[in-house]
Amino acid sequence: MLLKPRVAFIDGDVNIEYVNQIVSKKQDIKQILTINNGKVIQSTGSLSNALSHATLCSKVFFNHVTCDCEISYLNIWEEDEINANIRDLVKALSWCLENDIQLINLSLGTTRLADIPDLLTVTNQLIVKGVIIVAASSNQRKLTFPAAFEQVIGVKAIPENKKQKTGFIYHETSIDRIQISCYFSDEFLDYKEEYYYLGASNSLVAPIVSAKVCDLLSEGYNSLEEIKKQLKACSFEKASETLRKMYKKYFEGEIEIPVLVYLKGKNEHFFKDFNNYFANQNYHGICLSEYSDNDFLASVINIKNMGYPLMKKIRFYAHYCQADYLFIEVNNESQIEQLKFNEVDFFLHPSGFNISGIDEQTLCLLVPSDGDSTVLIEKIYHFLVD
Repeated sequence: MLLKPRVAFIDGDVNIEYVNQIVSKKQDIKQILTINNGKVIQSTGSLSNALSHATLCSKVFFNHVTCDCEISYLNIWEEDEINANIRDLVKALSWCLENDIQLINLSLGTTRLADIPDLLTVTNQLIVKGVIIVAASSNQRKLTFPAAFEQVIGVKAIPENKKQKTGFIYHETSIDRIQISCYFSDEFLDYKEEYYYLGASNSLVAPIVSAKVCDLLSEGYNSLEEIKKQLKACSFEKASETLRKMYKKYFEGEIEIPVLVYLKGKNEHFFKDFNNYFANQNYHGICLSEYSDNDFLASVINIKNMGYPLMKKIRFYAHYCQADYLFIEVNNESQIEQLKFNEVDFFLHPSGFNISGIDEQTLCLLVPSDGDSTVLIEKIYHFLVD
């Protein structure tokens, strides 16, 4: 017997009149909710009369889904607002956790590193429960959460080409931490004498992937591992040239945020202390490491096996992250030789390291092997802000 997946759209106001015209008898609109003063309540008179963002995402979803399903809408932002409230997003995700939602479509996200802790906590709770999350990357091509989190299916759009009009590419590894690149054909809609343009945006390809996942859930593929396996099987070959062009300017652009390179010594907690101090001053950065595991709660991204030299990775993330600084962990001299020190502001090293050959504009600072690093961290902070 086919299952009937429970799907949540976390977005803005939805035009339920229009949705009822396009939904099939297989799909049930169970409820339309909104977040008001931290509470989830039934929506009443606040529904959209236009083809809102949530409505267009719904149309794309219903165009692609084939199975029976049950839809809940959670409104966390208004069309005239630039940003949704991160607290409302966390509340909506918590509601999904408490109400046995199986699939969440998120055609939105945050690029603020300060939002990670609360968002990661509820995301991990959903993942443990087996909830599938399909999340769009930012249309500004910035590191986006929860799309970049482990076990979340991150999605971005790529324009259609002559060879391939529809479908997607599944990436085993990706420097932008997005697993699926989805083709999208532009479309114009005429509704109540208004024209709406559906272009190749990340927001609109998320429901395409959500529709595929919904069908897989209905067929009995319950785990994220099973669903990923099926998505890989449906994937087209990687269009490397298209993806290279997408981020070309990131690899070539000038680095405008401070870059700190840390030659790892005995002080294993140095970055944690550094990151905590700067976060308390409202400065948020990312640590790039080839040997530390991904840990977004600790602001660490593992950059091993991405197919790029170290400096290209640094240039990419200097533009891709909404970060105030980049902290690079290296652990041997061969990695140091890959660096262009005219693009490094601080070189932090243990005692006994020969610092000859490093650019004279790079400030070399000794990291204590043990004990309190606060004095050194404060010194770096005042160099950057003064």
